[in-house]
Amino acid sequence: MIDQDVWLQTGGALLKWRADLTPRRRRAYWDMFYVSGLTRSIEMLGSFRSAIETLWLADERIVIKQGVYKIDDAAFEELAELAGKEPEAYDLILKICSNRLRANSKLSSAQRRVAADALQGKFTRPKPVGRPRSNNWNRDILIYKGVSDALRIGFKKEKAEGSQSDCAFSLVEEAFKNAGNHLVNYDTVRNVYRNADSSGLKKEFQKISSRN
Repeated sequence: MIDQDVWLQTGGALLKWRADLTPRRRRAYWDMFYVSGLTRSIEMLGSFRSAIETLWLADERIVIKQGVYKIDDAAFEELAELAGKEPEAYDLILKICSNRLRANSKLSSAQRRVAADALQGKFTRPKPVGRPRSNNWNRDILIYKGVSDALRIGFKKEKAEGSQSDCAFSLVEEAFKNAGNHLVNYDTVRNVYRNADSSGLKKEFQKISSRN
């Protein structure tokens, strides 16, 4: 277990690092570590992927190379735990296993265990709970993730009146446009994020993304 003093010191150092970033360096950090995963996931919207798959692809906890799903052992174990509670996580974990089997790719011991348990009826799909989702749920998950990431590295949520500097909402709008989706504008991003509590989006995001 991490010592509390070490945790506090690390957190303080991170806050100082974030505060000391110049606007140019903060933007470079965003471009380097966040844009590619977010943009690829935006491009995949409409390809019949679940919210959790959309989010985990954006986080690059799942990677698809030449049509084959790749996931490391730690992320797979996390997904397996979620799959016992969340129907979409259950569907995704079986999708990964079956995809790798069809591609003649080696399954890890954990993947073999999940596949065997599912075939033997020991690992079954949990019942769905919660409210019905909007047609734009996956899009909104990515909007919420993008804004959250931008806020985490120190961008302000909104632009000051008359300002041309980057903010969390404008960066996410830009990512959608760069991915060819011009229906999502600044107001769309702002409204989705502002209504995340009432829509259930924030709760869902926190449930399927343990990094947050």
